[in-house]
Amino acid sequence: MPGAFVPPKDPAALAAAIGCLLDDPARRAEWSASGRELCVERYSWPSVARRISALYDDVLAEKVPAPLTTARDHRV
Repeated sequence: MPGAFVPPKDPAALAAAIGCLLDDPARRAEWSASGRELCVERYSWPSVARRISALYDDVLAEKVPAPLTTARDHRV
């Protein structure tokens, strides 16, 4: 996964990391391609639909007991 870790609440470290990235076109291109690939893999509609479908399949496959009924449910 593309990225760099910097200490929290350290603007100087963040500025230095950004500066390094701005000075390195090859790294920018690599991180850009990796980031796009990651987003397409995780967040494209086909990917999201597959995960939702798998979730529904998992839920439907669970053996869930039938809901309890009351006398009112059995009126004639």
